[in-house]
Amino acid sequence: MKKSIGLCLVFSMFFLAGCGCHRSWFSKPAIQTSDNGYYAIQLEPIKDERRCFASFRLTVSNKTMENLEIDWNKTLYLQNGRTKGRFSFSSLNSKNIDNPPPDVIRPGTSLSKKIWPIRLNGQVSSENHNVSFDQKAAVRGHIPEGENGIYLVARQNAVEVQEKITVKITSVQVK
Repeated sequence: MKKSIGLCLVFSMFFLAGCGCHRSWFSKPAIQTSDNGYYAIQLEPIKDERRCFASFRLTVSNKTMENLEIDWNKTLYLQNGRTKGRFSFSSLNSKNIDNPPPDVIRPGTSLSKKIWPIRLNGQVSSENHNVSFDQKAAVRGHIPEGENGIYLVARQNAVEVQEKITVKITSVQVK
């Protein structure tokens, strides 16, 4: 009997976790671009299996004849005009999460990377209260409505170049 109840609870948690978004999410523009003398940037919000935006695809193309470094310690998540912490990505681990190494982009090449705001790790929607603390730590929360983006800091030799790039996330209730 206890096993049956336990299985029902586990099934219910997975069902509720999958139904975290009862809205349709949109980004305007779908892909935001920016360009300067050092690099061209594309920022694209990416939906997860819940059909919510949960990460970004950042593409940076080096337009110069020298290496360009992305400084992940200074690159920040922007939400409604304010910085809200750093980004996470798959190559971060417990050894380098507090001091992520820069990404080096060679001349004439591009870097494309899936990134997400660290501050959204472990956040679940308000519709899903039945998730344990351990499960919350493994869940990537959705990017909220409003202006969201990146404050990108790149370096070439001793020159630091900053760029703000944002998209506007909106949603509508799905019936």
